[in-house]
Amino acid sequence: MQRHRVNEQAVGVVTLVAVVVACLTDAAPTGSRVIDVVIVGVSVAVTVWAAGTAPWWTISILAAAAVALSTTWITIPVALGALVASWWVGSERRDLSVQRSVITAVACVVLLSSDVVGFHGLSALIGIGASLPLLVLGLRRRRNRVSRSIPVGFAVVGVAAVAATIGTGMGARAAQDDLESGQARATEAIASVERGDYLEASASFATASVEFERAHDSLTTPWSAAGSAVPVVAQNRRAVTDLADRAASASEALAAALAVVDPEQLRLEGGRLDLDVVAILGAPFETIRAELTALDESIESIGSPWLVEPIETRLADLREDLDANRPGLDAAVDAVALAPRLLGGEGERRYFVAVTTPAEARGIAGFMGNWIELSANEGRLSIARSGRTRDLNRAGDDERTVTGPTDFLDQYGRFGFDSGGDGATAADPWSNITLSADFASTAQVIAELYPQSGGGEVDGVFALDPEVIGALLGYTGPVTVDGSDVSLDSSNVVDFLLVDQYAAEDDDARVDLLQDVSEEVIARIFAGALPNPAVVARDLAPLTRESRLLGWSADPEEQQLFRDIGLSGELPTLDGGDGLGVVFTNVGANKLDAYLGRQVSYRSTVDEETGAVNGTAVITVTNDAPTSGFLEGAIGNYAGDPVGTNRTRLSVFSALPVVDAEVDGAPVSMRVGTEGGWTVNSLTLAIPPGGTLEVAIDFAGELPSAAPGAHRLVAFTQPLVIDETRSITVVDADGREMIVSAGTSSGVERFIGFDVAGGDTVTRGD
Repeated sequence: MQRHRVNEQAVGVVTLVAVVVACLTDAAPTGSRVIDVVIVGVSVAVTVWAAGTAPWWTISILAAAAVALSTTWITIPVALGALVASWWVGSERRDLSVQRSVITAVACVVLLSSDVVGFHGLSALIGIGASLPLLVLGLRRRRNRVSRSIPVGFAVVGVAAVAATIGTGMGARAAQDDLESGQARATEAIASVERGDYLEASASFATASVEFERAHDSLTTPWSAAGSAVPVVAQNRRAVTDLADRAASASEALAAALAVVDPEQLRLEGGRLDLDVVAILGAPFETIRAELTALDESIESIGSPWLVEPIETRLADLREDLDANRPGLDAAVDAVALAPRLLGGEGERRYFVAVTTPAEARGIAGFMGNWIELSANEGRLSIARSGRTRDLNRAGDDERTVTGPTDFLDQYGRFGFDSGGDGATAADPWSNITLSADFASTAQVIAELYPQSGGGEVDGVFALDPEVIGALLGYTGPVTVDGSDVSLDSSNVVDFLLVDQYAAEDDDARVDLLQDVSEEVIARIFAGALPNPAVVARDLAPLTRESRLLGWSADPEEQQLFRDIGLSGELPTLDGGDGLGVVFTNVGANKLDAYLGRQVSYRSTVDEETGAVNGTAVITVTNDAPTSGFLEGAIGNYAGDPVGTNRTRLSVFSALPVVDAEVDGAPVSMRVGTEGGWTVNSLTLAIPPGGTLEVAIDFAGELPSAAPGAHRLVAFTQPLVIDETRSITVVDADGREMIVSAGTSSGVERFIGFDVAGGDTVTRGD
């Protein structure tokens, strides 16, 4: 039998140095520093010591693994040097025990320094597999008492690890039902917070706290705690234990904070909201936000590459629930903080409210037929003034001016807002006040023009259409206006305001009735007809998303709140991506847009190498308007078109320039402008009653988001009476689909399309 000579003293020194260096690395097989030092130290000591008599090729396997898992400019050449050195040892055909140990020590340290963890610690698994031949053969060649005792020690440790794993498994099994139930209750509670059901949320969080605590107790029993010394098992046990502990603590705090939030305290009483109550609610709302933020951060910190998939999935699901509801919660906290200021707690506030109708399309809000000025003072709300649009045209200064926004004047100045090129308005600017598709621009013009038209300075501007009035009538009950036999409720008011009212014989009486309905509804609301704010916010949220209820504040902090809750009605940002928006503006001065249907199809091709985008939008417009049975002002026009003809200005908002346009196959030219970072291409259409026109527009250009990687596209929809149906398809240069969407559209929708390594992924975000 071949004898293997070993310089035991030198090998011992190499082993000692290797252990010290290895223990200084970030290797964490269990996550417990003391246990990790012991495991790493003993493992490296046995491996380096055994390498003194191991075959050179087993050392080469370990060094090759170190090369494969090296990730830095320091470890890569070191690992390569160890691999070459192992080949040299093999070529020398000598014992060279010290050199074998040194090479092994270097390979071990490189492996322990690797951050290529992969699935369940890939580097550790590869390192263990690569070192097994070295250990087995190296120990077999060591014929002494130490070499014979090491396998026995490994066996004892293995049995203990199996026993500890079984104990932890028993604890985990006992905790599983409680964890799942606790997570379900926490998810229900978060959803309840979003809905404004705070007492229900408090009860759900209290139940979740008990169940998480019970799970934590199951995971901290002595037999379960033994798994903290077993790699992989330790990380998973700690992750679940920490999650249960932190979730229990957070749920308990959330339950306590939510228990004192009573939305019923925020109801209007006698036309006034108690601002002291609002201020008191600020503290628990801040606690709720802080606790949910802390829980979210705790879940993020628990993450480990050693976690098994079920636990990773559970953590990801809970965090996703938190993240999905975070914007709504943040907005609620900010709303409570800003409510006293908005309601006149720091001095009287005045707000202009435009009552609009999409039966006569304008920009984003529809034609403003009536308006109301509201006063808010120390929480008391009242109607200060009201009137028709024509009242504002006739009142105020003979010479009125509008100084901005610049985009508004550039795009719409010729419609009565910049008649002389110096911002001077025409005689009737209020008739076109809602032309812009950007409500923030419209509101700023209103705020500047109103004091010049018989009103005073306003702190904010709101707009609402018949759908909002219908929702509010659901709270107030039916409205019957004096001198009229018309009874309006939530079931018939929308149809009346959009269609039926235009069958009246007296146009002046009709307008007065519309004004009276609006004032009566708001007066009842101020008298206390509203439920608590949480219910109102939930019910009006869909109308806000559809841009049927809009708001703007002159205060930047308040305006940011309006953005956060989707109330601002601002044009969405393109952020270097593509975009599409189709906007109709009635130029016939009638109410025929209640019968205007539109289908929009957009298909584009993206070249990810160059960023070039070529797209085609096809817009099919249908006019189902009647030709009789309604007021002349509702179905006639000022252009001399046949009755029922819908004359409209079509504006297509895009990120790209137009290269070609056709209407029913005939080439047309379009007026080009810009607004809010968008290119606006416009032309006038005349659609006869019962007729259909098809507009096809080709776009081409380069976009930053198109090359390379994710392609972004944002689309917005003008809120009209008949919903827009829209299809969007984006493909890459090889025809692979990146974005696909079809159906009824509303509000703002954002899309992100990926095309990675020949695989197609379509992502849609609203």
